[in-house]
Amino acid sequence: MKYPGGSNPLNLKELANLADFDTDGRIPATTTIGHVHLRVANVEESLKFYVEIVGFEKQTVLDSVFFVSAGGYHHHVAGNVWAGENNPHPPVNATGLKEYTILLSTKEALEELKHQFQQHNYEVHVQEKGFSTKDPSGNGIVFEIQK
Repeated sequence: MKYPGGSNPLNLKELANLADFDTDGRIPATTTIGHVHLRVANVEESLKFYVEIVGFEKQTVLDSVFFVSAGGYHHHVAGNVWAGENNPHPPVNATGLKEYTILLSTKEALEELKHQFQQHNYEVHVQEKGFSTKDPSGNGIVFEIQK
């Protein structure tokens, strides 16, 4: 099956040689990523979460993938079901993305978003610089104030 976007596969060995990994194998905490593509269990449910609760704007939505952003950008977050619909989230010890951070501009925006999650019965874990939660597919998200 061919997926929208036309990207070629990454040369992971070449990328690994360029990366400055910490001793535990993680990329440095200061790494900035412009956008992220997530494996989701259900496009409609995930899209509703990222638009209605997080506050992103819909950009493109197809049967198997969605793209959302802030400020009209082509996308900051994408989610797809290319590995199959309603698949369980990988176990904790599996390789892959454990969580990602979304930076907000003000403490008020952070508090308002935390309240949104609580109103919709999402678990919120308060952290030193913000809070974390999981999307409907189990992808971990940390929300903090941009420095």
